[in-house]
Amino acid sequence: MAADTDLDPMQVGLFSYRVFSKLEGAVTSAMVHLGDRLGLYRALADAGSPLTTTELASRLGLAERWVREWAYNQAAAEIVQIDAHERLSLAPEAVAVLADEDHPAFGMGSFHHLPQTMAALERLPESFRTGLGLDYDAHGPDCAEGIARASS
Repeated sequence: MAADTDLDPMQVGLFSYRVFSKLEGAVTSAMVHLGDRLGLYRALADAGSPLTTTELASRLGLAERWVREWAYNQAAAEIVQIDAHERLSLAPEAVAVLADEDHPAFGMGSFHHLPQTMAALERLPESFRTGLGLDYDAHGPDCAEGIARASS
């Protein structure tokens, strides 16, 4: 297929931005999953005051460098707040959605089964060929747990 030299470079750039912003969302969704799984949101919510990445990592027995990379992703996505001293915190609304399993807005169940959902991509080409979908059990036990967490 030959390159179309008549394309408007501005339109190509805008389309490219639209496509690759979806990839950013996928990466951030993975980091939200990890924030829930590793207890990062819960630790921030329970801290009572902003924490450095060193403090957060220490509380959870995690490597600071990885916590720092996670925190920068979450701050860039405007999920976690970072102040001028690089201390992390959650807004009250973020606590409700990310850390308070008793709050009606709690949404981490939807991210709980993200790895199994993404793993299904390996099996979906066959579904496209045969027309047969995947049954509920094909998504693994974390799918059921995630649905339960999202519904409670």
